[in-house]
Amino acid sequence: MKWPVLLLLTGSLFAGDAPRLFYSKAFPGSMPAYVQITLEKTGEVEYKEAPDDDNPLKYKMTGAEAGEVFGLAEKLGASVGMPGLGEKHVCEINGEKVTIPELNKLGLVEYIEPIELTNDNLNILTNKEDYFLLIDERITTFQNGNFYLKDKPIPIDIAYSVGGIHIIKKTELE
Repeated sequence: MKWPVLLLLTGSLFAGDAPRLFYSKAFPGSMPAYVQITLEKTGEVEYKEAPDDDNPLKYKMTGAEAGEVFGLAEKLGASVGMPGLGEKHVCEINGEKVTIPELNKLGLVEYIEPIELTNDNLNILTNKEDYFLLIDERITTFQNGNFYLKDKPIPIDIAYSVGGIHIIKKTELE
C-alpha cells in the first residue's frame, strides 16, 4: 500500500489573501459519491455533496475551533484520507483544485510505503537514498544522535520494537 506524504505544501495551502482549507473526494458507488468541505479562516464552513450543489449546508465554527483546525492543518500539511479508492483533492493552488497525483507531478508530494524490518533486510538501514525513519515522538524521541524512551536512551532496535520508529521507502505512483 502506498501513502502520499505532503512536502512543502503548507505555503500553498495558505496562499492568497483569504486562507481556507479545502477537501473533496469523488468516489462513485460510495454514499455520498462526492463530498466537498471548505473551511474559511473566519470559521465559515460549507459542505456540498455535488460540485454544483445549489443548497450546501453552511455553518460557522467558533474562532477557537477554526483556529485549532487551521493549526492542525499547518502542522500536518493536509489531511488526505484513505489512500486509493477514488479521487481526492487536498488543496487549491491559484484557485484550482489539485489532486494528490497532480501534487506528485509538481514535486510537492512523495509516495511512500511502510517497510517491515526483518533479519533478511537489515541492510536497508544504511540505504539513505531510498529508506527513511519516521519517528513517532509520542513514543520515542531522538536527540543528539540517540533514541529516548521515557527520558532514557535506548538502542534503535528497542525504538523500532515499541513502535517509536517506522521505516518507509520512497516509491513511484503506479
